Amino acid sequence: MRNLHSGPCADPERPMTRKLAYALVLLLLTTICGAPLAGADVPTEHHAARKVVKKVLPAYPDLARKLSIRGAVKLLVTVEPAGNVKSAKAVGGNPTFVAAAMAVIGKWKFEPASEPTTETIEIKFEPSE
Repeated sequence: MRNLHSGPCADPERPMTRKLAYALVLLLLTTICGAPLAGADVPTEHHAARKVVKKVLPAYPDLARKLSIRGAVKLLVTVEPAGNVKSAKAVGGNPTFVAAAMAVIGKWKFEPASEPTTETIEIKFEPSE
């Protein structure tokens, strides 16, 4: 007799692994949260193309590595005249990678300029083979 109080994970004939559960959660989050980010347009007046003089690569999220997910994040970055990042905002890309991109963009350094500028930066994420 089958126990009616057990879920699909308790059925020994159909075990659900953690990897599958993580994949489903990630897919759900990407579907729910990804649509607004992926569809966001960045106005062209925000792209001043200031040269990056110091770039720090972000950490690749563990879950994305396990699932071999590739992606990118587009950031709108305000850069001070000295070249330091003052602020950043995610405006596009895969939500799985936003936290890693935001954690590292403050370490970037741009060439000096006479006034603050706003740059559009895309950080790509690809699992190492």
